[in-house]
Amino acid sequence: PMTKEESNYYISKYRNEDNWQKKYRDRINFWKKKMIEDPTDVMSASYRIRCHVDIGEYDEAEQLCGCLSAEARDSLMEEIQKARAEGGSADGGISE
Repeated sequence: PMTKEESNYYISKYRNEDNWQKKYRDRINFWKKKMIEDPTDVMSASYRIRCHVDIGEYDEAEQLCGCLSAEARDSLMEEIQKARAEGGSADGGISE
């Protein structure tokens, strides 16, 4: 199970801060490691997906949804589609 500190590691929307791309990439890597440690941890997958959405990496977010239950997947897919329609990312994604 995830600790409270870990669950607070996804803060959302860093674009107004310096070095926001690196902050998102760090968080994506953090949640990826948590998913490797416990593949059944839906919250880690959810936070990782939301990080990808926040930076406009919609294809990656949709691909990760495939590891979730239908209920969790459907909700996140709606978020992804909404963000994609709204243009989500300031720069269309970031490079590593």
